[in-house]
Amino acid sequence: MAFSGEWIYRSALPREVPNPPPDTGHGQERLVCLEDGTPPVLLVYGSFPAPWQDYGLLYMGNLDEAVSTWRHTKNILFLAGALVMPVMAFFLFQFLNLLFRPLAQISSASARIAEGNYKSRLPVQGKDEVASVAHNFNLMAQQVEAQILQLQDIARQKQQFIDNFSHELRIPLTAIYGYAEYLQKASVPEEDRYECTQFIMSECSRLQSMAYQLLDMALLRNSAPEEEDCDVAELFAGSEKVMHVRAAEKGIRLSYAMPRSLLLRGNMDQLSILLNNLIDNALKASPPESEVRVRARPEGADIIIEVEDHGIGMEPEQLSHIKEAFYRVDKGRSRALGGTGLGLSICEGIAQLHQAELTFSSRKGEGTTARLRFFRG
Repeated sequence: MAFSGEWIYRSALPREVPNPPPDTGHGQERLVCLEDGTPPVLLVYGSFPAPWQDYGLLYMGNLDEAVSTWRHTKNILFLAGALVMPVMAFFLFQFLNLLFRPLAQISSASARIAEGNYKSRLPVQGKDEVASVAHNFNLMAQQVEAQILQLQDIARQKQQFIDNFSHELRIPLTAIYGYAEYLQKASVPEEDRYECTQFIMSECSRLQSMAYQLLDMALLRNSAPEEEDCDVAELFAGSEKVMHVRAAEKGIRLSYAMPRSLLLRGNMDQLSILLNNLIDNALKASPPESEVRVRARPEGADIIIEVEDHGIGMEPEQLSHIKEAFYRVDKGRSRALGGTGLGLSICEGIAQLHQAELTFSSRKGEGTTARLRFFRG
């Protein structure tokens, strides 16, 4: 067609074009989509180069099928989207729940621990980072539980110590006050007065002994021993000089035995206190004409020292408390013999300072064995 508006040639068009495109200059091309008409068409027109610049080419294509296909596809996509989106949302919700479940479990377990349930743990599944976090959280919770239990045990022991100490003070103080009041207010014969004063002095001596032993316990907790090489034979010889008199007074045979010379690393004075306290307890629990045996032996790299008696023995429940301060298996007998119930607590403190283990085995009516294991490996 010419830009003057005359058609030189044209084929069948999808629809009539009322006016030819306007002349907008040579060498230009236009791409126009006509959407308002029926059917919609694609119109492409442009001019030829010189010397035919007064002529142009107009192409008009039918877009009805393309638009119809696009609309059909659009409807299908919208319908598919409407159906798929709820399903996708459901699976996304489940995936997010699965992804954040460990965080929720950690938060819940932390809240339970904060409320005092120290046994709360997380399930550990797999070997990924989440499983590693859960494992470390369980280790932390285990350490917290152990620390809390230890603090509770320490608090229980302190309260028990205070209760026992109050009980131990109340009995002699009440007796001392009663006898002193009796001496003050009553007309007492000289013989009774002497007995009263003897009892008061005996109770005061026991209180003094208790105070010294408490001081020894405090010193053990706050100081480390000066260590040296201690010969067990020398330790036994020193103990025999001190304890054979007490054993002879009760008619008890006291024997010492060791296979060969053994050396311990520790403080000889404290080890003597430890051994003599164990022997003294064995003598108190033994009947006349019985035997208390003290022996030492190597066991691998360690050294074992045992004090064995054939006395009254103990029940398992009693055995579990004997190292507690002021605990007595036979309260009446121990108090009558002047015991304070602190001897084995001091023994335990000395053993711990020497990195040794103090254990007891006993059967009621058959005797008790105190065993010291000194670790050298």
